[in-house]
Amino acid sequence: MGFLTGVLKFAIGGAIGAAVGAGVAMLLAPQSGEELKAKINDRIEESKKARDEAEAATRSAMEQEFRRMVNDENAFRSTPSNGTGAQTTSQQSSQ
Repeated sequence: MGFLTGVLKFAIGGAIGAAVGAGVAMLLAPQSGEELKAKINDRIEESKKARDEAEAATRSAMEQEFRRMVNDENAFRSTPSNGTGAQTTSQQSSQ
């Protein structure tokens, strides 16, 4: 019975240690669960906004670089600024 007594003592000690640890963690936690969830959601929204801003900046830089490379300031614009009307590549090749 010595082995079973040792296992039982170990299990009881583990349960007591877990309970004490959980109690101390709850007392020393810097914020409640609801506060933590709100803070996490705020950080997620900030991250999404930063991602969208970085994506827009990258897209703009890439479009500008493409315009420079093809020497066409109207590339990727819905309406050309010079008023001549945009032609697609297939329209240009058929002329």
